[in-house]
Amino acid sequence: MLKTKRLPTPSSPFPSPLFFILQLAVVLFFTSCQKDNLFTSNQNEEVEDIPDNSSNENNADIELDENVLTLYAVENGNLLKIRDNDVRNAYKADQANVQKHLDMWEFYKQIVPPSHLHFVHQFEIFKSEDNVAGYVQNLNGNNFQWKMGLSIDYAGNLDQATIRSNFTYICLHEFGHILSLNNTQIGPRVASCDTYTPFGGCSFDDAYIHENYEIGWRDIIGVYNSFDEDENDQFYSRYTNRFISSYAATSPTEDIAESFAFFVMLDNQPSNNTIAGQKINQLYNRAELIEMRDYIRSSPDLASLRVENLPKISCSHSHGSEKVIIRMDD
Repeated sequence: MLKTKRLPTPSSPFPSPLFFILQLAVVLFFTSCQKDNLFTSNQNEEVEDIPDNSSNENNADIELDENVLTLYAVENGNLLKIRDNDVRNAYKADQANVQKHLDMWEFYKQIVPPSHLHFVHQFEIFKSEDNVAGYVQNLNGNNFQWKMGLSIDYAGNLDQATIRSNFTYICLHEFGHILSLNNTQIGPRVASCDTYTPFGGCSFDDAYIHENYEIGWRDIIGVYNSFDEDENDQFYSRYTNRFISSYAATSPTEDIAESFAFFVMLDNQPSNNTIAGQKINQLYNRAELIEMRDYIRSSPDLASLRVENLPKISCSHSHGSEKVIIRMDD
């Protein structure tokens, strides 16, 4: 999930509408730390800390939430602990459960194609407050380095199908953000940009998010901007056939992440009878995404993931932040 602002003006959808907390506050801050003593989930030795450079000038405005347990650096697909945060006593057992942290990371690695793992430079484990389940942050504003945050509360027993389904969905949605907002998709800010401009950048002509924007957003962006952030349900009700879920209607950034998640999860390609279907079908026009879909669906962890088993998500917005957050309803 990402935190975003309203954008500048430049038939029934698929089952089980989902709502993600759109904090496209894409808290994009990743630091490049000196890393040693890498470890993986099959190692039993203690995790050794690396120097904490998070207070440098690139991260001066980062606020550490008291529910964040542990921050890891990612190098060559492995984790290296940067720090354990000071947390309340009730959270200390989950903070100390390093094996669980590693299992969560290994689970994500099984879902995401190896060619895209390098975008995640930091991995954060946190305790859920307000039902937050996951988020991504863009580090240093370059769209190349990202932080992935996942709630240990929603990881549960990763061997159980129902828990696995929920956690997989969270991972897929967050990966959809990284896939659509990385530096191969979004270029730097320019004086004049004719494509969709997420977070001040300029998307390339063939960017996934720009194609999604052209299909279902450009002609209604003025209407979208006329609604307050707490009126998203009204906007969604007006344009239901354009969105795969109500959460997708919160912004183009959430829309492409949702479209990608459903592109992977739906067994069959939808018809073009709705704009929501057209958005998913435009992903089928990309050979590299079809290959990615096949790879993800071949994972044994996705065996029980189906749309009807997805959790119910709720959505909220927050201004001035670049953190993409997902919240799960009780």
